[in-house]
Amino acid sequence: MGREKLPHIQFYTGDWLKDPAVNALTLEEQGAWVRLLCYMHESSERGYLVVNGIPVNDRILGQYLGCEEAKAKQIRSKLLEYGVASEDERGALYSRRMARDEEIREKRARAGRRGGKQNSSKSKANSPARADSDNDNDTDTDSETDTEVVPYQEIVDRWNATCGKKLPGVRALSSKRRRGIRSRVGQMEQVAGDDAYDPDWWDREIFQRILRSPFLTGDNDRGWTADFDFVFTRQDAALRILEGKYDDGRVVRGHSMYERM
Repeated sequence: MGREKLPHIQFYTGDWLKDPAVNALTLEEQGAWVRLLCYMHESSERGYLVVNGIPVNDRILGQYLGCEEAKAKQIRSKLLEYGVASEDERGALYSRRMARDEEIREKRARAGRRGGKQNSSKSKANSPARADSDNDNDTDTDSETDTEVVPYQEIVDRWNATCGKKLPGVRALSSKRRRGIRSRVGQMEQVAGDDAYDPDWWDREIFQRILRSPFLTGDNDRGWTADFDFVFTRQDAALRILEGKYDDGRVVRGHSMYERM
């Protein structure tokens, strides 16, 4: 199946303007990166600067940017040095954000196709002749397609790497935690779009914000600290963290952090 043609590119203006790495580039280098993003979007491997699977070298890069090969090499070096672009094992430049968005889009497309087949099969399975033999345990089990889309283990790993030294770590990914992660990702998708499926986003916007909050890291009258389950199994916790309700030791009046803990 060929790659779907997308007529537009997802460009996150807020992230662009706030990104210190992008701001460290000259205007010329920023313009070059935008142009390269357009080529990556049109690439046969969306997000990667390749032509028919072959990485674009500095000579071709210069043609893309309308400059000499030496200048193109300098721009490539600057993009990599500041972490604006990445380079894979082939030596191909790529946009981490665009590659991640494309991965999510493809997984959702596969999930949709597979889900249609599963719904068709379930319709047959739920016929009167088989109604008595159905197993009603689906609510506690993640489907294969759901596992592909939601990065359960990656989010847990990122929590342990970022918060594990100061806050309780996660040793097991239980079914309750999986349901919590799935629910919070779905909730945050309404706010952050596809970023909610990116472990980097959770690290940057939630986990690191927790570490900056005195209240969530034990500076309170009970010495209580936030943990993974607080973030993912409480319906409103992640959203309140994202909104800055616990920044600088602040707690929203009328909201008890301790209830049902």
